[in-house]
Amino acid sequence: MYLHGLGVAKDCEKALKLSKIAAEKGVPRGQYSIGEMYDTGCGVKKSKIESAKWYKLAFTQYRQCAERGDLNALRILGDMYDEGKGIVVNSTEAVKWYRKAAEQDDAAAQFSLAGMYEDGRGVPQDSSEVVKWIQKAAEQGYPKAQYYLGYMNWEGKHIAQNYTEALNWYLKAAEQNETDAQSALGAIYQEGQKVAQDYAEALKWSRRAAEHGDANAQYNLGLMYEKGLGVPKDYIEAGQWYIEAAEQGNDSAQYNLGVMYYSGSEVSQDYSQAFKWFSKAAEQGNTNAQVYLGIMCQTGHGVIQDYKAAVNWYRKAAVQGNMNAQFYLGFMYDRGRGVSQNNVEAMKWYRKAAEQGSEAAKKALGELSEIIPPDGATANPNLAFKYDTLAKQKAEQERQDAAIEFSQRTQGVTRSSLSEFLKDVNAAAKCPAAIKGDNWGSYSGLGFEVETNCSGLFEAIIDRLISLKKKLHVKRIEDISFETEGGEHRTFPVVTAKIAISETTYTYGDGSQYVVPTKRLFACSTRVIDQYADGKIRLEELLKRSKVIDETIKPR
Repeated sequence: MYLHGLGVAKDCEKALKLSKIAAEKGVPRGQYSIGEMYDTGCGVKKSKIESAKWYKLAFTQYRQCAERGDLNALRILGDMYDEGKGIVVNSTEAVKWYRKAAEQDDAAAQFSLAGMYEDGRGVPQDSSEVVKWIQKAAEQGYPKAQYYLGYMNWEGKHIAQNYTEALNWYLKAAEQNETDAQSALGAIYQEGQKVAQDYAEALKWSRRAAEHGDANAQYNLGLMYEKGLGVPKDYIEAGQWYIEAAEQGNDSAQYNLGVMYYSGSEVSQDYSQAFKWFSKAAEQGNTNAQVYLGIMCQTGHGVIQDYKAAVNWYRKAAVQGNMNAQFYLGFMYDRGRGVSQNNVEAMKWYRKAAEQGSEAAKKALGELSEIIPPDGATANPNLAFKYDTLAKQKAEQERQDAAIEFSQRTQGVTRSSLSEFLKDVNAAAKCPAAIKGDNWGSYSGLGFEVETNCSGLFEAIIDRLISLKKKLHVKRIEDISFETEGGEHRTFPVVTAKIAISETTYTYGDGSQYVVPTKRLFACSTRVIDQYADGKIRLEELLKRSKVIDETIKPR
């Protein structure tokens, strides 16, 4: 009871004390429990030697009890043969003892026997036997069997799919505090799967399961707090549940934690933490996390900029079908970053992303098709027109709604720092313009403007920067990336440049004079600096829409 926290708080010290009293009296349950504690390190230092010693003592006692027909001993002896506790694993013997107990209506033994038939351990696999024994155990009220019968009905495993029956068994098990059933119900009500979406029910069941340590429920609960699903948004609460789940290895929670730390829109921005959690999720095959690692390597955020590493991460996700990764991999081939420039490979990956609905990929594919067709032979203007038209139609379709919503969100907003500005970029990405396609915005000073028909904005900016370098002392072009609510990634370049803000006249002793411009280093959007370079805005306007990032550079 105290060892497993059944009906009471788990207490290893108390469990050890009580188990020793029982063991000294020759009670096999006490001996078995001490074996478990040495096996798991509960209340004692882990020791395989000690655990084997106590399991062996318990096995001898249970064997004697089982041979006398003790029902509890029959089942436990089956467990010991099945798990190799106190004896060498022997699946055939395990089935033998499970069956003896199951035929006497021991529900736990019936459940275990069903598992042996399902896995084909000690007996041939047999779906009809699985259903038979699971049904018997469930009808006796055994919660694990009730959950699994619900799962089988939900998935159509071993039996015909029946969502009504599944929900019925899930509920029976959940009401007996079966954590897996509570977690399943929480997810079903949260997503509205075969039932009316009900956030109150989702919250109730996910919380119960989460508090019992279920990682999936902890993730779902975190998601509800992050998105404000049935509860007020609470990023701290969301983060706490994500951490609980992430530390148990839930890759979705690890990914979401990475996004929170990367964007800095919900918690303090921390690229090292973002990289840590993205890496953990990526190692488990989470393709969205792999894309973010690619972005971090490409942009140099939190890590040393490494285009080759970026390509490797994009490729890992792209071959698994991730749309964003396919677009980015195409982009890397298109630009020759981390790989040799290759139009054919670029088109290959752009096309894969476009086929999944990436508007950015459709536009890029349209532009590239004017240069090289899929087979690398001759130009294909028809294909280029097709993809370009699709992208433009999508952009125009969303333009007006996006402009109205963005205007409402940003009215009267001012920016006091570059970090705050970048946070607002992430918020701005949630507009329909950013969510639904290539009709996305561009940086405009320390604000964010809606662009119309700008599916080729990124490429246009790169082209303009070539001419900009002739007019201004451009110091650095940095890629800033974020993810839209629609799951698509966007990348924008931000430029820093030294700009003369005033002139100082110096006079030599002989009366001659010379003029030295006083320059400061600014960070702003390429669009704003482009307008200044072309004389479309004055210096005063540039200063309003830029961020000074260094002290005044004194003349020598």
